Amino acid sequence: MELQCIIDNFNSHEKWHNFKEVLECSVALHAAIAVESSDSRQSIMRASTLRLEEQKEMPTTEQFGELVAANNIWKKEDPSPFYDVYSQDKLGVGGFAKVFRVQRKSDKQQFALKFCTPGNEEDRELMYNEVALMRMCGGPNGFCLNVIDAYDDDRGILWIFVELMDGAVTPVIKSMRGREEYYTENALKWVLKQTLRGLQYLHSNNIVHRDIKSDNILTNKNGDVKLADFGYSAQLTQERSARSSKVGTLCWMAPELIKGERRYDTKIDIWSFGIFAFELAEGDPPYIREPQSRVMINIITQEPPQISSRWSDSFRSFVAACMTVDPEQRPSAEELLQHEFLRGASTNKIDYARMVGTYVTETNEAKAKKKAEEKAARRAERQRQKSEAKKKQQSEQEHASAASSK
Repeated sequence: MELQCIIDNFNSHEKWHNFKEVLECSVALHAAIAVESSDSRQSIMRASTLRLEEQKEMPTTEQFGELVAANNIWKKEDPSPFYDVYSQDKLGVGGFAKVFRVQRKSDKQQFALKFCTPGNEEDRELMYNEVALMRMCGGPNGFCLNVIDAYDDDRGILWIFVELMDGAVTPVIKSMRGREEYYTENALKWVLKQTLRGLQYLHSNNIVHRDIKSDNILTNKNGDVKLADFGYSAQLTQERSARSSKVGTLCWMAPELIKGERRYDTKIDIWSFGIFAFELAEGDPPYIREPQSRVMINIITQEPPQISSRWSDSFRSFVAACMTVDPEQRPSAEELLQHEFLRGASTNKIDYARMVGTYVTETNEAKAKKKAEEKAARRAERQRQKSEAKKKQQSEQEHASAASSK
């Protein structure tokens, strides 16, 4: 009965799709999380000399409003005179947005354009706040996708220009997993460490992402890794110490978020990150093929899923630590960066870049081959139609000649 109440509450929660509330900047983060002295915690951690972001003081809601205003880069004009849009080069589509490859006319530099047609003012406010958060998180840190420009034209269409990446991690997993010469534990260490460093950066700035998954982690053939899609993200403020909104993607959601028994903090990102690590290891998140109600029941009643024994003990320990059920016992991003699994991960970029580079090259070759085949097929079809038309014309002429001879 209790489970059914949780499910009903989850499905009917009026804030589930309330994007305005998602970005109201009302979460508070524990400013610092002490490493507990229990043997079980100490056994998975190690001393680290990694340079981490210092924990920033949480802003007030008023101060955050000032930050949003300071990061408002929206221009009320048409960007067409400044950018060439390759409409045939669509990079992605989803919700009320399409993504295209574009080139800035002034310097020929290429970017990605997120072309949005908001359905209402809440959607528009979502995009405005997402851009502000991305501007706050981007820059020289190198862990979050950079926003270059943003326009709101007189038709109400939003144009958001961001740095160009080769794509999300998801298709890399699907394509390269099973190819052991490329898909190695060392390669996975690099993308996990970079993603975790991105989370540590967000959390040190009192921001919770709330939708960590392979679709929202972008990469390129150089081995760069960037956090993206800040649509569910929220700035943490002093006024409210935790969140209760049920947002995110179900299979990646932490148990405490689904239960709704307590207000949550940045530890939900750590659980989702653990599911991302599970994706890398096993190809898919747990329960992905189950109905939503069964997924929720499994997450809150079953033991956390474990990756298979084909992976090293340190990798298995790392994933298990991320999916500690009790959020109070779940390690922070800073603590996880000290885990023995990530020892030496900084040297693994070449392994990861080799894997992604192979994927990008093969994907581009496959696209080029498909494009050439489609072009050849269209040419053959035109030739066929032309030949049919010529035969038809000849037949009509013969019939006309025969009729006139009579």
